[in-house]
Amino acid sequence: MFKDNAGDRWYLFQDWPPYGGGHGYVPFETTDLDSGVWTPTRGATLPTTPRHGTVLPITAEELERLRRHW
Repeated sequence: MFKDNAGDRWYLFQDWPPYGGGHGYVPFETTDLDSGVWTPTRGATLPTTPRHGTVLPITAEELERLRRHW
């Protein structure tokens, strides 16, 4: 679970592994952690076979370097 840098939205990635009939990581979001209500994130594109994922915070400068390289 991690907070959006640009607003008051939180994201949660659940791992639904393919070996169990799932689709890998599935993203959900909420704007109210206290509610316990999470909705699927529309339009998200994630790799189909990620392994042991995590979210790392990066600076704007690091993001720009990554964009230039990839």
